[in-house]
Parts: sequence; structure tokens; C-alpha cells
Amino acid sequence: MDKTWESDRCSPLQLKKIRNLAEKLDGYELSVKVEDMTKGMAHSVIEDLLSSNLQRLIKTGVLKVKGTTPTESVLENITPTPARKLRYKVTEGGHLWNYTDFRLEAGGTLVDFATDDRLILFQVIEVDREIDPELIRKFGLKAELDK
Repeated sequence: MDKTWESDRCSPLQLKKIRNLAEKLDGYELSVKVEDMTKGMAHSVIEDLLSSNLQRLIKTGVLKVKGTTPTESVLENITPTPARKLRYKVTEGGHLWNYTDFRLEAGGTLVDFATDDRLILFQVIEVDREIDPELIRKFGLKAELDK
């Protein structure tokens, strides 16, 4: 891991993002000085705020219920969560636009593909979270986790 990720202070953009996301939480407030976070810590806090992982944020002392004292208030408790990407092999998609629309709606990045002349055999896409089976059905695809 890059040392700057562990030691450099979070960026102004990360500060703004954390504050904006925290403001939207009814009944909660930040209980730490966001300026003291490293880039890695800030990334983890943003990820938890986006995924509504409030229990982790309360446990680490980043958030508290308004009007109470935080359970803990030590930034060292925040460990950066490594970016875990999932790869799916997508087949039976038919037309290129079907594959493209599915990938975009799933929030994926194209990693690999194979074609036979004009026929798409498969695409491998990388996503941050598991793909909802309903989305797979919506596009009439077959999508399996690629090892």
C-alpha cells in the first residue's frame, strides 16, 4: 500500500464529502475532527457513510447520536477497507448494447471480452458490490462470479 495513503492528511474533497454525507444523517453527528484523518481513514469513512454502515462508524467513534457522548473517539480504530472488486463473467447477452447497458447500470468496468466475428461470446466486468439478481434478469443475461 502506498505510504501516502497511510500518512498524508485527507484531501479537501474528502473533507467536503464526509461533511456533506454526515449532514444528511438525521439524529447523528460527527464526533471527531475530520481534518485529522489520513487519506485511507477518510476513504473508509466515506465508504461507510455511502453504504449506511452506521454501526461501524459509531463503534469507531466517528459518529455519535446527537446529544450524546461518543462511545470511543480514537481515529486509530478506523482501518482503511481495501477496495474489494468482484469480477463477473457475463454471457448470453446478445447485442452489444445489451451488454453495455447492463455493465453501466451495474456500475461495472469492462476488464476482458471475447468475440467471434460479430458475436460477443462473453464480457468480464469488475464491480464494487454484488450485482442484484433482478438486474441480471432484467437484461436476460447469465452472470457468474469469475474466479
